[in-house]
Amino acid sequence: MGVTTGRERVVPAILLSVNLRKRLRVRIIGMLSMALLFAQLAVAAYACPAMSRQADPGSSSMAGMPCAEMVAAGVQLDPEQPALCMQHCQFGSVNQAVDHVSPVFAPATALPALFTVSVDDRLDSLLRAWAEDERLHDRPPPLAHSVAHCCYRIWIGRGAAAARFRTSGVPMISTLPRRRHGLRLATLLVLWLALGASPAFAQTSLSLESAVAEAAARSRLVSAVESQAQAAREMAAAAGQLPDPVLKLGLSNLPIDGPDRYSITRDFMTMRSIGVMQELTRADKRSARVRRAEREVDLAKVARQATLADLQRDAATAWLECSYLESMRELLRAQIAQAELQVQAVQTVYRSGKGSQAEVFAARGSVEQLRDELAQAEREVAVATSRLGRWVGQVARLPLGPRPALRLPAWTEGSLAEHLTRHPEIAAAAQQEAIADSDAAVARAARSSDWSVELMFSQRGPAYGNMVSINLSVPLQWDQKNRQDRDLAARLASVDEARSRREELQRAREAEVRAMLQEWRSHEDRLRRYDASLLPLASQRSEAALVAYRSGTGALPAVLDARGSEVDVQIERLRIEMERARVWAQLNYLLPPHGGAQAKSEAAR
Repeated sequence: MGVTTGRERVVPAILLSVNLRKRLRVRIIGMLSMALLFAQLAVAAYACPAMSRQADPGSSSMAGMPCAEMVAAGVQLDPEQPALCMQHCQFGSVNQAVDHVSPVFAPATALPALFTVSVDDRLDSLLRAWAEDERLHDRPPPLAHSVAHCCYRIWIGRGAAAARFRTSGVPMISTLPRRRHGLRLATLLVLWLALGASPAFAQTSLSLESAVAEAAARSRLVSAVESQAQAAREMAAAAGQLPDPVLKLGLSNLPIDGPDRYSITRDFMTMRSIGVMQELTRADKRSARVRRAEREVDLAKVARQATLADLQRDAATAWLECSYLESMRELLRAQIAQAELQVQAVQTVYRSGKGSQAEVFAARGSVEQLRDELAQAEREVAVATSRLGRWVGQVARLPLGPRPALRLPAWTEGSLAEHLTRHPEIAAAAQQEAIADSDAAVARAARSSDWSVELMFSQRGPAYGNMVSINLSVPLQWDQKNRQDRDLAARLASVDEARSRREELQRAREAEVRAMLQEWRSHEDRLRRYDASLLPLASQRSEAALVAYRSGTGALPAVLDARGSEVDVQIERLRIEMERARVWAQLNYLLPPHGGAQAKSEAAR
């Protein structure tokens, strides 16, 4: 065996350290590539409306106006994406392409080259020229395919960059790993796998229908009324049965003194008896009791419908309230983003000596006022989310889906008195009236007595014969006018009471529905007025104040006041729409659903 020198032991350690450094470098490059690509996901498909406004020759007031000055003048550039638009305006250039790629842009697949060799001046200028060319010619696809667009640009751009490297005379990078194509394929594969889980492709949200269904599924109150209905059905099955027979055991004529005392066999009169007695309830009385129990089953079904309708109405109202409050919050956030840009522009104008310090303070005050309103909106959204979580649980934290089109149910166009018979409260009152009528029928049947039959076997001593007894008993209603008739009269009075309550309840609910319909029409008229006149007038006022400020004949406070009035009008319109949505939820879930599906479900139960 040879002796291992120190140099022979050091060389494998150095090689191992080099391999570890290479692996770490490859992993770092992959992580940076992923971070770079997903950072460009939002800007890859974003186009600021300021670009189209500046390029539109028909908009004379906006043409050639810088982005920051447009915001300072009060122009709402992009209410849906204020953060991206503000970042775009902070670039300070309006000549960028719609994907807003920075001029100093290096592709993700060029990162291994940047980590391997130093970048000289020619390579840096070449990368800048290539990025500028890509920026000016590439057009991003829709937002749903932005990730695929980034992957495509990296795949194609890598080959184009390599071709430019070869033709430019810059030495090719020879220290790249041989598995660079495998690394590129792995990176693209990871991105495509993440594509299905991205919000653009698999967006999980809570729709109104899902919220209503979730509230009905997780409610324990529905389970309670279903148990109540099951109990009523069990009672209905037992109501039509005869009473249980009665078993009788007895010892008769036992002597207690004399020579035969305490003997059960020596005296001829001493008998050990066993018998069975059965009460024969009349068929009409049992039928009346069955009908009365069936009315209880129907009342339990109506109670279930009423509970389900209340759950659906409350869940829908909470969802709609949360959705509209979130819209108000987003509107305020967009206005704050615009106001912050306006403050920056006013400060720039003030530093240039063309504005006053009062205008800066006015712009800052407007921002702070909007932030105060946003804080209040955040609180309202948090409270509304908690109310929604009362019905749907943890799914209330999911983003809400789009609001459905709100239309009145078809039954509101017909006869209200006819349709409101399906109202859960009125249907329950009708069932109470039916139960009272069934109680009166049971009391009427009770005026006829029930007979009882008894069969008894008696055993005597061995010296004597055994005996059998048959007994028949019937109650004597000797004071029927003061007992049974009084009971029947009380039951009939309860029927009149239940009928009067049902009729009064139907009148009250019909009046409430008419009031809700009138409120709905009023909200509809107000929304049309807002869309036709108030919103356009507020926008025109803001535009006029903007033009006056740009021409030097107006002041900035007038612009801020006009913008504030416009925001107030927009928020007030959302509040009116929210009130209309509440009325819609009250009417839409007022009557229980009907149809084949519910009939099958009720039959199954």
